[in-house]
Amino acid sequence: MRELTKIHEEVKRCTIDEAIAYYSENNPRGEYVLIVEGAKEVEETEENEWENISIKEHVDKYIAEGMTSKDAIKKGRRRQKSSET
Repeated sequence: MRELTKIHEEVKRCTIDEAIAYYSENNPRGEYVLIVEGAKEVEETEENEWENISIKEHVDKYIAEGMTSKDAIKKGRRRQKSSET
């Protein structure tokens, strides 16, 4: 049942890609509201854990794993450069 003034009211649940495809073929009418779900939480893995720490924390971790300070600094800097690209 619809209100008399809302003849074009429609509820559609779909992904953004599905909405684009649908409205590419069907002209939207009336006003509409989009409700978009936020990004899903990323499971903490060793790889993305490394992305969120500073160079100093990288170096400290490498040293704790047994690397020399010199090698740890080099590896920490390389890791930083690779994340900047």
